[in-house]
Amino acid sequence: MPDPVVDRTIAKLRKAKPSEKGIVTTDLAGLIRCEIAAVSIDRLGVILPRIIAAAKLQGFRLVAGEKGVPFESATESISFSIAEAIRREKHVLTDAERAKEEAWQRKRDRAALRRSWDAVFFDRPQFPEWDYHATGLLSFEFEHVYVLSGASPRRTFRDTNTQCLENMASEISVGLAVIAAAKTEERLRSEEEERKREEARRRREMAARAKHIEERRSAGLGAILAEIYELDRLRRLLASLEKDVSAQPTPRLSTFLAWAREHLAQREARLSAETLESRFDAEHLFGNDDDHRFTPPAWY
Repeated sequence: MPDPVVDRTIAKLRKAKPSEKGIVTTDLAGLIRCEIAAVSIDRLGVILPRIIAAAKLQGFRLVAGEKGVPFESATESISFSIAEAIRREKHVLTDAERAKEEAWQRKRDRAALRRSWDAVFFDRPQFPEWDYHATGLLSFEFEHVYVLSGASPRRTFRDTNTQCLENMASEISVGLAVIAAAKTEERLRSEEEERKREEARRRREMAARAKHIEERRSAGLGAILAEIYELDRLRRLLASLEKDVSAQPTPRLSTFLAWAREHLAQREARLSAETLESRFDAEHLFGNDDDHRFTPPAWY
């Protein structure tokens, strides 16, 4: 049964304008990526259906997408392309091109006598540096799959002197299955490594969060102990002054003592159980929000 993706690709290639190298190309969504000579299009119409049929036996089908037409199985998607080898040769001037070059040289010589160079140099004929020749040798290439555990699977299948792509469909389909298995293995390995990295990052973050909480709690306790120490000093001062106060009027000292006693009472009230509860709530301490304003370092 004709494959609509193959039909669309072949039709597009037939309408495409050859490049300077004599190559027609398809590289659009919904089309198989190809770079071949126009004379190889008929061959492509034979090769692709055979490969697609063999790939189907391996559990793969062509799926047209926004980025080409990959082979897909239940678990993987493998992209591929077909290209034709091009031979490059140094361009040799044709008789007509040589005649143009010689005519220009004569014009240049006449201009030299008149010492008028600019117009001559602008008129110099331009010829290609290279000639390109399609070889008719096609290659079928799968995407590259990086495998850390060993050698990468074969991904390229080419025409040779003894074998052509038309007869390599079964071999290509097996290569497809091998590449898909390698891709699955690498994906699972990568996911496991990512899981381990995330777990290590989570442990580092937990340790940093615990340190942040401990530092905040220690700072809160330090502030309370500092207040207790100051209040104890204030009590000793009051006790000393009250003992030494003479019977003579001491208006300023008396005012100070009254103020200090009230100040002491207010500060002592701040250390009661009820007040400390409210204080810890306002400061986000000793509760579920102990990690207030914790930000993991960027390198985590």
